[in-house]
Amino acid sequence: MKMKKIILTLLVLLFILNLIRGDSTATTTTTCNRDYECGNYPYAACNGGLNLGYGIVYNSNIDKLIVSGKYNSSDSGPFGYPYIFNLDTKSTNGSGSGEATIEIKNKIYGEILNNGGGFTTFYKIYQYAPIHNYLYITFYQSGSNIFAIYDQTTSSIKQVLNIWGVPFTIGFNKDESKTVYGEYGIFLINGIPSQKSDFSNSTLLYKNQITNAIILQDNDIYISTYDGKFYLGSTNCRNCSSDKLKLLFTDNNSTTNSGFFKINDMIYYSNENGIRAFSINNSSSTMAPIILTNDSISSMTTDGKNIYYIIKGSTGSSFTNNAVVKSISILKGSGGSGSGSGSGSGSGSGSGSGSGSGSGSGSGSGSGSGSGSGSGSGSGSGSGSGGNSKPMVIYTPKSNNQCQCAVGFKGDKCETCDGKTLWNNGIPLCTPIDNETGYPKTCFTPQDCSTSQFVFCNGTCSCLPGFTQSKNDCICSNPGSVIWTNGYPTCFVDPN
Repeated sequence: MKMKKIILTLLVLLFILNLIRGDSTATTTTTCNRDYECGNYPYAACNGGLNLGYGIVYNSNIDKLIVSGKYNSSDSGPFGYPYIFNLDTKSTNGSGSGEATIEIKNKIYGEILNNGGGFTTFYKIYQYAPIHNYLYITFYQSGSNIFAIYDQTTSSIKQVLNIWGVPFTIGFNKDESKTVYGEYGIFLINGIPSQKSDFSNSTLLYKNQITNAIILQDNDIYISTYDGKFYLGSTNCRNCSSDKLKLLFTDNNSTTNSGFFKINDMIYYSNENGIRAFSINNSSSTMAPIILTNDSISSMTTDGKNIYYIIKGSTGSSFTNNAVVKSISILKGSGGSGSGSGSGSGSGSGSGSGSGSGSGSGSGSGSGSGSGSGSGSGSGSGSGSGGNSKPMVIYTPKSNNQCQCAVGFKGDKCETCDGKTLWNNGIPLCTPIDNETGYPKTCFTPQDCSTSQFVFCNGTCSCLPGFTQSKNDCICSNPGSVIWTNGYPTCFVDPN
């Protein structure tokens, strides 16, 4: 009995000691409400509200949504890593009264949030290719917009294409065997892109056509443009002029695009004015679109049954600070606005209900009504709400009440850095040292690299042109000599 008491006492003392000392993972598992509970701010912070990033995609492999975001600290602004999250498509109880469950999937490494050269920040989730498991994203790097693949295994970013200043859009078919993309023209790739050379080897389909969204279904290409027009094209075209595209629909209020997809015969598109739709089988350039919601849309996606979208909210850098995720069902019929024909003085019945796209007042999804006089045919137009459900909030961003270390730090108080500590706006970043060069793998200024006059920093440490990398330095190799011109060094090698 005495021995049991001694053992019990030792266990209690050990437990208390661990509480006082903490452990190397405490900052990622400890429940918190304020920053001071996690250690020494700004080396550690308590996750406050979640700022959702731009972009939302559907992962059909696991029936979940993929979103991104970065937490605030409890007492300040965005802190730590941006994350990729999995978000359930349904509320916790399935009735709409609870909200969907969100879970952290991966960290996104590689941000360089300084105010100088090399500035790199995650921007948005672009598309997801479930067969290849490619998560396409874009990020900003030194003023350029970069199209990239996010590797979900290593949590790293692989640059594919610099799309700075280019009206870039991309779409691939269902089996991911073909890709179409728009820049200053519409192009075809066999397969889906994973490196820059895939774009270099593409085939020109339509010359000089600029798009702000693009869809590929079988051999059909659907595009929208910056002047609110929607066209149909074909992958069978080669070096065609843009007048070979067929005009399907016009919406003068749709000069921007934050989402674009096709379900059955309906095209859905979104922007700051809401989500709209039209039928490709019964479209007209003079028709009004079907209105699903007037929410201002940051991005949207679909699982084929429902539309999921992030409302725009207010923004800070690459993240919104008060956005929510909502869902709304797709149209149960494809009725909408346009003209319907009927007899007598009642409402038109031709295309208003079921799968028609006119605005007759049948019981389908169109809500406009056609009117006529006598026994002649009547016509009318109006916007339909589509007969679908009202938008429902499925997720409101909030704190997960967990502690988080500043980027690169670890330990019980997040003060251990196996590398070099850099500072930007009062927030530290721990970057590892490159064993080969002796330089930190990330830099904000040349002084972060070394005291050498021949080193420059553009996010990473490099030698000035003509100089050679050596351990912790850049040198002008023999038989060269350094010549200074207006304060700038050049490594000169006499050709003789």
